[in-house]
Amino acid sequence: MSAAIILGFILPAVAVRADDSANPTGMWRWSYPRKSAPWPDIAVSLERDGNQVAGFVISSTGSERAISNGTYQDGTITFQLPGRFSTFTYTGKLSGETIEGEIKLEGKSLTQTRHWKAVRVDSRDPSGTWKNEVSTNGKTAVTRLRFQREGEKLAGTIAPGKGKMHTIEEGTFKDGKLTFVVRESQSGKEFVRRYRLYLLGDTLIGQTKVGGGSGPFKATRVNE
Repeated sequence: MSAAIILGFILPAVAVRADDSANPTGMWRWSYPRKSAPWPDIAVSLERDGNQVAGFVISSTGSERAISNGTYQDGTITFQLPGRFSTFTYTGKLSGETIEGEIKLEGKSLTQTRHWKAVRVDSRDPSGTWKNEVSTNGKTAVTRLRFQREGEKLAGTIAPGKGKMHTIEEGTFKDGKLTFVVRESQSGKEFVRRYRLYLLGDTLIGQTKVGGGSGPFKATRVNE
């Protein structure tokens, strides 16, 4: 009798832990060759609330677009990414640290389907050293970034290869997303460079903005 009672308490707890391990909430990443356009997205941030799923997709250039009609039921996740002339529908089965299924592109005169496999990535802590490399005319410029996270606050520095080291300001980190600004000066004029980056394991990808212009930014973690 006592053993049955004990098992009665244990089994529900195990079921809860198993359900938690199958939760799609988090950051997921995949990749396609550049020539495979129009399939540019590389990651998605998901947040589950019961059978509903919200979040946003991150493109290879660091732009962010909200998903719609997100659902999660019996291990299957589905969401859509609407566009101006077409809609991407993502459907996949969650198994451990992988979501595998397909992406369907539907437009006015175009329908395509391709295999989709996303892997969960660690997006908990950006603390450490990162390196950004940009090659132009056979020369490579290296920028190093160092971050220290304290809760949702982000501190650190950024140093161009031969330039002056700058302290980042207004740094925040939440749900795998980093934002901060860097104040720089050139020819006696001061300007602000704004960063919005996403933590995808050992990679940071996102965008920088100066004035009305923006550009992609990518950095990899450096073990020091």
